Amino acid sequence: MRTRGRKSGKTTPGPADTDHGPDERRAHNATRVELIDPRTRATRMRITDGCELDRLLFEDMITADQHWAGGKLAEAVVRAGGTKSCLANIERTSGGRGSDRRVGAVWRVARAVRSVERREGKQASRMLLDLALDLIKIREAEAPLVRSCLDALGNHYGLGRWESFSLARSPTMR
Repeated sequence: MRTRGRKSGKTTPGPADTDHGPDERRAHNATRVELIDPRTRATRMRITDGCELDRLLFEDMITADQHWAGGKLAEAVVRAGGTKSCLANIERTSGGRGSDRRVGAVWRVARAVRSVERREGKQASRMLLDLALDLIKIREAEAPLVRSCLDALGNHYGLGRWESFSLARSPTMR
């Protein structure tokens, strides 16, 4: 006859049952508590210094849509290999250990950067790529150029076709 063992899993509420993360997270990063749902008063802990794009958003230097466009470019760069050199020579990634998926990702990043370059210039597109790779800190004087680059990038990703992805301006969240 088998005896019943101890229950597996947590039985008491604790940090894992909240969306605030562990205490160590608050010790290592700048955080703030945000309201998720006004009806239930549920909150979450948001890291505000995860990357330069996050810092720009939380200091109100860019909008939520511009942050989304920059994040989408950053995600595409990671899929393409995660470094600036992955874009330097596209032919190099097509042979050997490179996969078709990686080559496609490199081309998507190149198209996005070229669309910004056509509208804002080569120097601006390089700065945007450095921002997506989290290699630079943006100063207040550079903010207007960054905003126009992120707007151009948002247009490339189709943000101009819809109202907005931001819930902050949504009439249902007011």
